[in-house]
Amino acid sequence: MEFCLRYGNREAHYIEGIKQYFALHDRPGGMRHLKIAATRNYKKGNYLYALLKLQAGDHVEGMNLLDLHKWRNNT
Repeated sequence: MEFCLRYGNREAHYIEGIKQYFALHDRPGGMRHLKIAATRNYKKGNYLYALLKLQAGDHVEGMNLLDLHKWRNNT
């Protein structure tokens, strides 16, 4: 996993973000990894990062992230 993270594997950052955010309760570390996954166009990472931004009160960024993959209109 460390090798994958070091070389920027977006799925590895997604998994690490989930682990840190939910299992280890390290929200800043988890969000950092999820942001990397989202900015590297990993759809699952983008979706989860957007939902967490919405939950944290950052509605503008959360909705903008959802719009990238037209999830706002696919409900």
